[in-house]
Amino acid sequence: MKSKKQNLTKSVETAILLGNGINLLTEGTTWAGLLNHIAQAKKVVVEINNNKTFPMIFEEIVFRSKGDFYKNLRSIKEHIANQYLNTIPNNFHHEVMKLNVKDYLTTNYDYSLEKVFDSYFSISSRTNKEWKYSLFRKNTFNQNKNIWHIHGEINNGINRKSRYSAESIMIGNEHYGDYFRKIHEYIKPPGGNVMDGLNREPESWIQKFFTHDIHIIGFSLDFSETHLWWLLNLRARMIESKNITIFNKIYFYYPSFEQEQYRPKIQLLEAIHVNCIMIPIDENNGVNRYIDYWNNILNHQLNHLNA
Repeated sequence: MKSKKQNLTKSVETAILLGNGINLLTEGTTWAGLLNHIAQAKKVVVEINNNKTFPMIFEEIVFRSKGDFYKNLRSIKEHIANQYLNTIPNNFHHEVMKLNVKDYLTTNYDYSLEKVFDSYFSISSRTNKEWKYSLFRKNTFNQNKNIWHIHGEINNGINRKSRYSAESIMIGNEHYGDYFRKIHEYIKPPGGNVMDGLNREPESWIQKFFTHDIHIIGFSLDFSETHLWWLLNLRARMIESKNITIFNKIYFYYPSFEQEQYRPKIQLLEAIHVNCIMIPIDENNGVNRYIDYWNNILNHQLNHLNA
């Protein structure tokens, strides 16, 4: 029997997905740098290179650390939280938050985006009950802005009463695996279908991959981000099935001076209906080339979103 055609709403809103690139414009730390710092703090020798995924490198550090595994896991996450506790927003955090956008998804643990607002407050006022995972984790401000920490945050926020404040930080392979399972169960509930998942309550950032135009900026979308690749792949299968009409667009931005580095990802992303936009930048500009990249995106690619 031919399945009935279904349509998602045609009223498409916009969301921004931000990675660590925005922090690196000032004093941020790369993920490789963070893992190296953790290894040094735990006094273990771990080789960090592109042949290992970051989640597995993290597991290696924990397993090689002396003492109780779970105590080490906790202390390392608390160490990460302390590293990001006093981050301050740079000019680009301010410019991004000026956009006429309600929903910001970020893989960053810190609160640089929140601190843009004068109304920034202790995240201990959070009301949702997620201790470890981050399907519904968001901070909402009076300016009608939602900031979704989809990989956790340095204080999980339930009145500081969790087993430890940095429990939600997702960095290890075990956390990634369990999170993937929860995402799968949410968007494809047992006994239901994707349309049921897209209409579920409470609202999750997951739904926005199917209902919002998403601009992915400063995020390398490493292949270890299996949960995000799976969502993009599921969306592409829905488009190809013709049973559900999807109106949203997803855009992935990358600088021209890293074109060769991104080529394998671009090939895959274009195949699964993601619009890949190369930003032409003079690579001779040295450290300023990343600033030029962000200026181009904000002032040209996203200028239609200026409030």
